[in-house]
Amino acid sequence: MIVLLYVDDMIITGNHDDEVEKLSGELSTNFEMKDWGELSHFFGLEVKNMKYGILLSQEEFIKKLVIRFGVDLIKKRSTHLM
Repeated sequence: MIVLLYVDDMIITGNHDDEVEKLSGELSTNFEMKDWGELSHFFGLEVKNMKYGILLSQEEFIKKLVIRFGVDLIKKRSTHLM
């Protein structure tokens, strides 16, 4: 199980839904909580559930940086290996 807490934002996830639900239920007796469903973004990170684990990525952020700084306009050059 993974529990991530930052100020007033919390993520609870794990391989066993019953354990996640149990912990969420226990915490909700003492704290106001909302279930926003499946997580897709958190603090600028894209979150994807994969069969082998969780993938965290900043692909969209990188794409915006590439466009912002004009790196997408740079032409590729081939190099020869000796």
